[in-house]
Amino acid sequence: MKHILYGDGIHDDLPAIQELLDSGTPLVHLPAPKAHYLISDAIRIHSNQELRLDRFARVLFSENVNNYMLINANPMEGNCNIRITGGIWDMNHNAQLPHPWNCANPETGRTAWQELTLRGFRNWIIDEGEDGPKKIAGRDFPLDVYTGFCMYFSGIRNFHISDLTIVNPPLYGMDLYAVEDFTVENITFEYTEGSPKKHNMDGVHIEGYCKNGLIRNLHGACHDDTVALTADDSYKCGPIENITIDGIYAEGAHSAVRLLSRVHPIRNVRVSNVYGSYYIYALTISKYSTLPERGIFENVSVDNVCVTTCEGTGDVRANYLPVIYVGEDIDIRNLTLRNLRRDERHSAVPTIGIGKGTHIHTLSLSDCSLHSTLAEPISLIHNDGTIDRLYLYNVETAGNPILSGHGDVALLKET
Repeated sequence: MKHILYGDGIHDDLPAIQELLDSGTPLVHLPAPKAHYLISDAIRIHSNQELRLDRFARVLFSENVNNYMLINANPMEGNCNIRITGGIWDMNHNAQLPHPWNCANPETGRTAWQELTLRGFRNWIIDEGEDGPKKIAGRDFPLDVYTGFCMYFSGIRNFHISDLTIVNPPLYGMDLYAVEDFTVENITFEYTEGSPKKHNMDGVHIEGYCKNGLIRNLHGACHDDTVALTADDSYKCGPIENITIDGIYAEGAHSAVRLLSRVHPIRNVRVSNVYGSYYIYALTISKYSTLPERGIFENVSVDNVCVTTCEGTGDVRANYLPVIYVGEDIDIRNLTLRNLRRDERHSAVPTIGIGKGTHIHTLSLSDCSLHSTLAEPISLIHNDGTIDRLYLYNVETAGNPILSGHGDVALLKET
């Protein structure tokens, strides 16, 4: 090798790691470091490669890198067959620029939004062309714009990442766009500090054109969504379909799962085995926008959720949304909730809230229970939208109201 792999926490290990990956070898296994690996820029992994570290081998960002720690080598053209295993990936966030979407880069005087606008990039807002509305593609997203994400993967078919820890990114732990046939599993989030506040710190952020994915066994409190499926977010919009989320375990977290659609649909999603306490919501289905376009969701199944509310961090407003929040002005075909358990001791927000202008074709609840030690009653379902068919099977509320709100229910069946 031309470069030396030090692992002493003093010398830069990026040249040696990148040399190994650039050699084209199918497996790069980094040995246990003497101290930790220090890298001065993003590691780039190629098609048909596996990068493997010992589970607790630490990789630390150098000061003032302001980039991703790990990306695929060809996000524009695409990659295939990539596997990443192991390591503690520490962004050394206090030595990087803070939250780039809110805080200006001191060298340019611009936030990331302002930088992208200056370069001619638009965000998710629809452009009106001669042939009608069109969307801006995200594959050409400039990689030299600092996002605060620890990892970014774009345009990959057959992708697997597992058995690692992400420590205090300024924003998201990992961001996936246009990734197909993927697995994200056994991930721990150590989000103990913010840059500068504990907010916008997603765990696994899934953007447009992602499909056929399994996300499972995630641990640790994130200070935004632990998993976010965002079909119309930022600059990388498109449909999302065929996703399984299985196993989220957190105490004192912002939220577990977000499904976000403004124009592009989210289809065939199963969320199961969500446990812990959350200070904003456990699950939301919304468009997160006041623009007239409607979110589109089809076949969403939620199973085995045992959650409660909790105190927030003080960095964001807490306890103002239902535990499961279905936002305003969206359309949902087939939403199923099974084995939902809530034992509440903190906040009387509704268990399920449905916003104004929302239309749900079929909503089914089975084997659900609500118990509370609070004096104030808690609604199981607060509906301000329209539900064509509402099915309730074996629902227990311990004297709390099953249904409240000013919305419409065309057909209600209860057993």
